[in-house]
Amino acid sequence: MNTEPTLPSRKTLVSCSKCDHQNSLDTLRCAACESHLYVSCKHCGSLNIRTETRCDECRSQLHQRGKNKWKHAKARKWITPASYALVTIASILTFLGIVKISKIDFSKSEPQPIYIAVDGETLSELRSR
Repeated sequence: MNTEPTLPSRKTLVSCSKCDHQNSLDTLRCAACESHLYVSCKHCGSLNIRTETRCDECRSQLHQRGKNKWKHAKARKWITPASYALVTIASILTFLGIVKISKIDFSKSEPQPIYIAVDGETLSELRSR
């Protein structure tokens, strides 16, 4: 039984994922930039072409680190110094508004009359009938 992983044999040339140089299947590193052309599956150990997303043997994902790294970068993209400044200014204005409202003494103010209009007539016109 051969424990050495065998190279995938479904293509005649392997394209390098970094420089797009075409390499033969029997080379493990790119002839132009010397980057790895194959990755080993963590589940079954078979060699897979680096540009593939799933293992040819067991169909498990090969590149989980890159996927998670992209999600975190996207999540942090909107956080900028300007957004921090806007949140800070909004918090200060809200605080000042609450303090100003809390200083108003509503018990000293006179109640304002409420005018009601029914069918275009005011309350005083209705009372005078």
